[in-house]
Amino acid sequence: RRVQEMESASRAVPQAVFVAIVKTIGHLITVLTALSLVVAFALGNTTAGWWVMPVILLLYGLLLLWCTKSDVGEGSFQSVSVLHLAKPSLHTARKPMKVRLFGGLRKRRK
Repeated sequence: RRVQEMESASRAVPQAVFVAIVKTIGHLITVLTALSLVVAFALGNTTAGWWVMPVILLLYGLLLLWCTKSDVGEGSFQSVSVLHLAKPSLHTARKPMKVRLFGGLRKRRK
């Protein structure tokens, strides 16, 4: 009950950490199991039924990755263009003044 009364921002941090840890474990299991399968094939070190455990681990790692995929997309941390942020609004935008290189200010054309 107390968890439901907490602000959503306070609940989001532990949730994000938990999802990141589970996703990392899924990546590790998937990559290491795939590497194990490749090495076993390359060395020819196979016996009857050797493939059962690596395939189950590979499927478990893929399941973890699938369960922790983001609904928003992979662009959660998108870079923001500085030019987009620095773009002046309509209220503050002014015409730039034209300046002579060796002289004073030119008159602005209206």
